[in-house]
Amino acid sequence: MLVGYSRGGATVQNMAWMTWMAQPEVEIDLVVTIAPVEFAHPVFISHKQPNVKRHINLLSGQEWAAIPIGNPEKVYPPDIPLPEFRVPEADIERVYKGTSHFSIIAREMLIYTSLVPVKTKPITPNPVWTLIEAEAAALS
Repeated sequence: MLVGYSRGGATVQNMAWMTWMAQPEVEIDLVVTIAPVEFAHPVFISHKQPNVKRHINLLSGQEWAAIPIGNPEKVYPPDIPLPEFRVPEADIERVYKGTSHFSIIAREMLIYTSLVPVKTKPITPNPVWTLIEAEAAALS
């Protein structure tokens, strides 16, 4: 099972692809990408990899990530949103309305006023984690 959030989503896709290229007989039971953003090789990261049995792609309601001001990588200007990528061949692809790129992974919902997170009423359980936990349990 491989799980990746944000740029980690692209990294997980890259790992699955590199595994397939090096050892195509190795299958990956489950890949979960959460609010994934691409930073390299958008052609193959936006597809379910051939060696992946099940792929779940979870997007925030915002469907983009902002690169914070002062980003040392200077990959994108801070005022340009970086879109979360879709995986059309995913076995499950869901958009969680009311979430941002950052709050989708939280156990409690967060709202942002400028760059400072403010806790609001807890969402118990977060449906993203409920789905991931159920899928992981099904692998056992």
